[in-house]
Amino acid sequence: MAKKTRRKVNTLSTVQGYAVLIVLLIIPVLFSYFYFNGRVVIDIPEGCGWYATREWDLNYYDCAVGSNQYKVDQLWEQESPHKRQDDQGFQKLYGRYLIACTQTFGEVGDKIDFLMSDGTVLKCIIYDSKSQKKTYYDQHPADKWGHNDGAVVLEFVGTAALEDNPYKNLGLQKEHTVRAIRYDNILDD
Repeated sequence: MAKKTRRKVNTLSTVQGYAVLIVLLIIPVLFSYFYFNGRVVIDIPEGCGWYATREWDLNYYDCAVGSNQYKVDQLWEQESPHKRQDDQGFQKLYGRYLIACTQTFGEVGDKIDFLMSDGTVLKCIIYDSKSQKKTYYDQHPADKWGHNDGAVVLEFVGTAALEDNPYKNLGLQKEHTVRAIRYDNILDD
């Protein structure tokens, strides 16, 4: 008859494993952003990013000479015309949507991907920063996440052909932004 032996359970490593798992799950919740492989990952709170708006058409917009916005504009103008704008009216640079957002997400020229609630990834470049202080030109500034208490995280640069909520143009009208991943800045090249 075989002798029954009890398998020794290593409780210390099990507890350590659970502790590490809990820390990994809680840290992103406690902080709105964290670093992953040299990229900044920003979790967008529930209730934010349900709408987008259209900014201006770059064909009719002037910016301050020498500013980072001007430098991005110059790169956009160097692109061949059929690459600068898609058939829906979105203006793009290097195949990425040009957007305005708050500085929570980065600086002008930063490449950033916005993950939507359905898994769609919107590849963007920040063209402009949303005002976060009341000024003569903006009586309704954005909060940390965007305008209207963060409901509007993204403002797409494009022509009047875009809907009032460009998510409709993209087939994302029932989706919202859940995460942003910031990469390098195109002006650093």
